[in-house]
Amino acid sequence: MSGRTVLVTRPQPAAGRTARALAALGHRAIVAPLFTIMPLPWRMPPGSFDAVVLTSANATAASPDALAAAARLKCFAVGAQTAAAARAAGFRAVTPLGGRAEAMFAEIAAMPGGPRHLLYLAGRRRTNAPVPEPLSVTVVETYDAPPLPLDPAAAAAIAQGGASALLYSERAAIELVGEVERLGLDRAALTIAALSLKVARAAGHGWAAVGTAAEPTEAALFAAAGLASSR
Repeated sequence: MSGRTVLVTRPQPAAGRTARALAALGHRAIVAPLFTIMPLPWRMPPGSFDAVVLTSANATAASPDALAAAARLKCFAVGAQTAAAARAAGFRAVTPLGGRAEAMFAEIAAMPGGPRHLLYLAGRRRTNAPVPEPLSVTVVETYDAPPLPLDPAAAAAIAQGGASALLYSERAAIELVGEVERLGLDRAALTIAALSLKVARAAGHGWAAVGTAAEPTEAALFAAAGLASSR
């Protein structure tokens, strides 16, 4: 079976790792990030906090001194990947939780005797999540994610037909839709695979096919795209 052409839309450096994994499976990977990660300098805000909340591994990319101070606290992280990044950044007491910020806040609020004063290390471009009582949340922006235009090789692959795109986030799905429309490309020429149902919903309809990962892992995403192996 011949290899597939696959657009890797996640930011670097993760996009490079994914591209190498696809190449090892016999596929042609086109690295085409739809946004880039730009760490922002930050300081620990004044006040006393019970725990840190992370919804992205990108939140740990800057200001090592401030991060070292925050790492003394308990940490709640969305998903296994973010939890792994937290541990790598020096957090020792890390609890992975599911969902997004809103679901995480609700789960923490429901914990008997749980933390009440939270430090949320967040991206500049985010959806403001409601904070339930009795929580108080202090937000510190630690990174930005400005958009990138679609790589010309990726645009050409879509125009030729038969390519697939891997979507790791709702943000990537929204940016892909915008770039396809801006360039006048045909959605029906591209197959997409989404890391979750929410990501698939953000991408909308009209694609050649849509696959959704059974769990939020890269292996499951490859399987949803039919990329397990071409050899």
